[in-house]
Amino acid sequence: MFWLHRHRAGHIRLLPLPSRHIDQKSAFQQRLAEQEQQLQHYRQMLETIAADFCTYRQRAVRQQETLRAEVQAATLSELILALDHVQRAVQEIPETSRQEPYTRGLLLTIQELVKAFAALGVHSFGQPGEQFNPYLHHAIAIEPCSHQPEGTLLHILCSGYGLQGRLIQPAQVVVAVSGSEREASSEQQKT
Repeated sequence: MFWLHRHRAGHIRLLPLPSRHIDQKSAFQQRLAEQEQQLQHYRQMLETIAADFCTYRQRAVRQQETLRAEVQAATLSELILALDHVQRAVQEIPETSRQEPYTRGLLLTIQELVKAFAALGVHSFGQPGEQFNPYLHHAIAIEPCSHQPEGTLLHILCSGYGLQGRLIQPAQVVVAVSGSEREASSEQQKT
């Protein structure tokens, strides 16, 4: 290693660098390399922590959404149960009493609940003539029927309800079966 030396007369000469400067330079380079390694290690740690935090944040958002959907479904399930009870009560009212104020009040209550459910995104399903689906319908009874294909819904005892692709309550239905299957199933139950 050399360093430049300017002489008094303006001449420039290259002089060898004293050994103590060379030792200091190599020590400095070694410390610099160690600091760069430490810096690289801290950068990797920071990147790992940032990735972990991003994953945590996404997981927390998913958990909040799941919890919100579960609480909403549980709440709606209770309200749907109340709606079903009011609908059954109205069905039991004789035709002569349909114009009474309490009957109209019950009908308005049903209408408002249905409107509120629709605003929340709740949809009802289960209509006579649909095909039975074990994921959406709960068969309460079966009836022999010759004019409907087997597995067709004959009567809806309680409508089913869903929210954003989730089942809140299955529809309670009566399902059509052929007469010969009904006899075969009753014989199996006897034995």
